[in-house]
This record gives sequence, structure tokens and C-alpha cells, in this order.
Amino acid sequence: MRIAEPGAQGGKVFFSSGLPPEQARRVEARPLDVGFFSARLPRGGTFRFRNAGGAPDAVVLPDGYPGVLSGLVASVQSPQQIYGWIFMTDKVGAEEFSEEDRQVLGIHAGQVGRVYENGRLYAEAERRAAELQSEVAERLRAQADIQRLNDELEQRVAERTAELELVVSDLDAFNYSVSHDLRSPLAVIDGFSRKILADQGEVLSPTSLRMLGSVLNNAGKMAQLIDGLLAFSRLGRKPVVKRRLDMGALAAEAVSDLCADDESRRAVFHLGPLLPADGDVVLLREVWANLLSNALKYSGKHPQPRIEIDCMATHGEQVYSVKDNGADFDMQDYGRLFGAFQRLHPSQEFPGSGIGLTLVQRIVNRHGGRVWAEGRPGEGATFYFSLPSAQDSDGQD
Repeated sequence: MRIAEPGAQGGKVFFSSGLPPEQARRVEARPLDVGFFSARLPRGGTFRFRNAGGAPDAVVLPDGYPGVLSGLVASVQSPQQIYGWIFMTDKVGAEEFSEEDRQVLGIHAGQVGRVYENGRLYAEAERRAAELQSEVAERLRAQADIQRLNDELEQRVAERTAELELVVSDLDAFNYSVSHDLRSPLAVIDGFSRKILADQGEVLSPTSLRMLGSVLNNAGKMAQLIDGLLAFSRLGRKPVVKRRLDMGALAAEAVSDLCADDESRRAVFHLGPLLPADGDVVLLREVWANLLSNALKYSGKHPQPRIEIDCMATHGEQVYSVKDNGADFDMQDYGRLFGAFQRLHPSQEFPGSGIGLTLVQRIVNRHGGRVWAEGRPGEGATFYFSLPSAQDSDGQD
């Protein structure tokens, strides 16, 4: 009897019984795809055979072996594959193996096949378990890295928050200084200058009057700058409280406030239909006031000042515009247009603090919108600001 496994060159014998040792040692790998067994072994199962003449090479044995007259073969297999074969030759005391012998060997071969299959499945399970263990270890390392990064991020956020709180504290101290330490002496300078002008104006020389007027003028400019600084610093800390707003009414209110003096009444305001918006009423009122006062200021030297207010909806946002026919600006200077205290025209020609457009941009940005402008030579300027479409807003900050 011998048991063989499939091999690249044929059957690889790993157990032999009933042969003298010197013959057993010569049972090596032999081709199994030719000769007597070529048509039977690949199909598996069990079968008996008779070897006419008893030639050893007819049953895949080397020359020099005793003659083999009969034999029994059973495949060691599972439903998935054939693992090898069991060969039995020349039954002792009989001319050939019986049908019962074939059935018994088939049962034993089937049991050996299950052992092989279980071993294969166990090896596959071990391999998969090793892969899963490696994946779990990798995921644990990744989670540890993520946790470490989160801890570092939280630490940095805490540090930046502490730094920001310190900056806010310093800003509050600065606001207090601006409100009291600067405003008070400025009020004294303005008040004393006006009293001197009122009491001594008739006896002062033209040069003194000119110098005193310059003091008052510069004191007024300084007061405007202080007001701008305070407005700019307060804006960042004011919470945005959104609700549905009638933008047409807000713009009309700003126009009405601007037209309180005779000079402003020369301007013609054209107010188109404006879509409602979700926003903070105080902050958006400031946007309209700054944009319209700018338009009125820069168109004031035109013989017939005209300011057009309009709106359009596009791509999930509402775009509002303020167009004037006054002084334009060079688009090459566009980068300075919304900078704090940046001026594109001399203050003697168009007075102001230089903070209005910066406030507009900050307010609109806090509402999730954007601000931009266009200047056309000889045609004035148009300022735009957008807000998310009212129907897409949830009304929350």
C-alpha cells in the first residue's frame, strides 16, 4: 500500500507499507497523467483494477518491482479538490480486491479527505485571523494617532482661545482709553477753540483765525476717526440676531435719514423692488446707511446726482446694488477699497473716516455674504453685496 499526493511531476509518495525497505526507498515521484491511470485518477473516486501481465510500470512503479496483478485505488478528496490517492496492490490470499474492499477503502479515504479539508480550512482561518489581527492593530494605531492629533488640536485651541481672550481684554481696555482718555481732551480742545472764536474772533488776525479754524477742523477729523475705531471694535463682539427683514423698507429708511438737509435733497434716488432677507436689522441698517451715504457723498459734485438701488437673485443668493453717477475709482486700487482707513480720494475733496466700507464688508461677511464694487471712468461706481437666499436660510446665526 502507498499513499501519494499530487505533485508537479506526478505522485509524491509519503508513506509505503508492505515493501522491503530498499524497494520502498525507490518509490519516488512518478508521472500520473500517462498510462494506466491517466484517465481515472483526475476524476477521483475509488476503483479496482487488474494488471494483465503484472508489469510494474503499468501501475506507476519503477522497473525491478515485483509484478502487480491487481490493485485498488481511492482518491483522498473533499467536494473542493483532490488531495491525493491511496494505492493498494495484490491482496493477500486472494486474486483481486472485492467490491466490499473498494467500499471500505472509499470510506477511509473519505475520512482522510475530511482531515485534509479541515486542515486546509484551519490554515485558511489562521491566515485570515492573522490578517484581521494585523488590520485591528493598524486601526488601533490609526485611532491612537487620531486621538493624539485631537488632543494636540484641543490644546492648541485652548491656547489660542486664551490668547484671543487676552486680545479682547486688551481691546476693551483700548476702547475705554479711546472713549475717555482721547475723547475728553479732544472735547476740551474743540470747546476752548470755539469759545476763543466766539469771544475773541473779532480781534484775532486773519492768520490766527485760519489757525484756529484748522484746529477745529482737525479736531473734527479726530472725532470721526475715534467714532470709526469704536464702531469697528464693537462690531466683532455684537451677536448676529437674524430675522426676516423687509430690505426695501430698510433702504428707504436710510434714504429718508440722508435727505434731511437741503444739499441731500438735490439727489434723485431710484429704489427698485428689493427681495426680503434674513439678517440682523441693526447691522444691515448700518450697511445701507454706509453705502448710501458714500454714494451721496461721491455724487454730490455732479450737477444732477442720481443713486439707483436694485436687487437680483442668482445661484442661491440675493445681490443688492447701490449705483451712483459721481466720482469713480481706479480698479488698480481695488485692493485698498475695503481696507480700514484706506482712502482712494483726498480727504479735502471727500471727507470721512475711511472706515465705512470696512464695516460694510465685515457685516456682510458675518451674514455669510460677500461685497465687491465696480468703477467706470466718467460713470461713477456701483457697490454690491450679497446675502444667502431667504428661503435657504434657517434664520440662525
